[in-house]
Amino acid sequence: FHPLLGSVALGGALLLLALTVLNERLSRRSIESMQTDARLAGRFVDQSLGNAEVVGALGMVDNVTADWSEKSQKVLQSQFEANQIGSFLSSTTRFLRQILQVVMLTAGAWLTIEQLSTPGVMIAATIILGRALAPVESLIAGWKSLVEARGAYQRLAKVIESEPTSPDPMDLPAPKGGLSVENLLFGFRGQELPVIRRVSFQLAPGESLAIIGPSAAGKSTLARLLVGVWHPISGAVRLDGADIRSWPRERLGPHIGYLPQTVEIFAGSVAENIARLGHVNSEEVIKAATRANAHEMILALPQGYDTAVGEGGMLLSAGQRQRLALARALYGNPRLVVLDEPNSNLDSKGEAALADCIRQLKAEGVTLVAITHRLPLVSAVDKVMVLMNGVIEKFGTLAEVMPRTSQPPTDSATAVVAGKIGART
Repeated sequence: FHPLLGSVALGGALLLLALTVLNERLSRRSIESMQTDARLAGRFVDQSLGNAEVVGALGMVDNVTADWSEKSQKVLQSQFEANQIGSFLSSTTRFLRQILQVVMLTAGAWLTIEQLSTPGVMIAATIILGRALAPVESLIAGWKSLVEARGAYQRLAKVIESEPTSPDPMDLPAPKGGLSVENLLFGFRGQELPVIRRVSFQLAPGESLAIIGPSAAGKSTLARLLVGVWHPISGAVRLDGADIRSWPRERLGPHIGYLPQTVEIFAGSVAENIARLGHVNSEEVIKAATRANAHEMILALPQGYDTAVGEGGMLLSAGQRQRLALARALYGNPRLVVLDEPNSNLDSKGEAALADCIRQLKAEGVTLVAITHRLPLVSAVDKVMVLMNGVIEKFGTLAEVMPRTSQPPTDSATAVVAGKIGART
C-alpha cells in the first residue's frame, strides 16, 4: 500500500462527513417542524376520538375532518421538505462514493505505472475503501432518525431538568382532614387576569363546604388546587398544617378522594376502577361502593364487580360512570374528599344516594368540599362559599350566605345567589 491511497481514502471520508454535517443543518428545521406538527395532529385525533359522540351529534364531522386535514397537510409538507433534502444529499453521497472509487482506481493505476505499487494493491485498496465508507453512507441515509432521536432526548432532558430535585421527605402521620387555604393565586400563561385571586378559608376536620357560583368562576380550578393536581403561583393549601406539595403523591393519594367534573373511567373491571387500578382488596372495594351507595347498582350489572366497563367506561351510562367514580374517590380511608359537580349526571335516585353518602361522610368525620349548582346539595353541608371571578364573594353558613332562603327551591343555586348579590350591589 502507498500513502497516496490512504490520503485519498481519508479525504473521501472527510468529504462525506462534511456532507453529513450539511445534511444535519439543512434538514434540522424541517424535521423538528414535522415532529411538532405530527404531535399536534396526533393530539387532535385523540381529542376528536374522545369526543366522538359530541362530534357526531352536533354535525361537526366535516369541520373536524377539515381541521385534521389542515394539520395533516402541514405534517406532509414538512416531511416532504425533510425527505427532499435528505434524498438529495443521500444521492450526492452515493455519487461521491462512486467517484472516490474511480479516484482510488486512478491513483492505484498511476502508482502501478510508476512502479510504486502493484495491481493487486490497487484492487485491494479500492475494495477496502468501499467497505470503509459504507458506514458513513448509512449514517447519512439514517440521519433523519438520528435527528428525531436527538430531539426526543433533548425534550425529555428539559422535562427532567425542570423537575425540582429534593431529598425524600420525612413521613408525615395520616392526616385528620383539617384544610387550610392561604392566599391562593393561580393563573394560566397568556391570560391577563388570574383565575383564582387571593382565596383563603379554613375547614376543621369533618366540616363540609359547598362551592357555588356561575360558570367560569374558577370552581373547578380551585378543586384541582385543593387536591394538588395543580400548584398555585403563590399561597398554599395545607392539610393538617402541612403544605400539600410537601406530600409525595403516592403517599397522599390514599388520603384524598377526588371526583372531577369530567369523569374518566379506565378500561378494566368495575372492581379494578374502584381500587384505583391497584391491588383489588375485595373488602375495601365493596366498602367504598357501599359508602357511595353504588353497591346495588353494581350488583345489577351483568357480572357485578367483575363487569368490564370498556374503553373510557363506554359500556356504562353517564350516571353509572359518575357513581363508579364516586366509589373510586371513597376507596380506602380518605380524610379529604373533593367532589366537582357530583350530581351533574344523576337522576333523582342517584341524587338521593349522593345525599345519603354526604351525610355518612359527615358522620365519619371526613372533610368534604363539593362544587354544585343545585341547592338541595347545598343545604346538606355546613358552610357555603360563593365564588365569583376567582374571588370569594361570600363565605359562611347557609343562613349567613342566603339569609332569606328558608326553603331552598329546586332551581339553580347559582341563580339564587347571583340574584341576591346583584340586588345587594
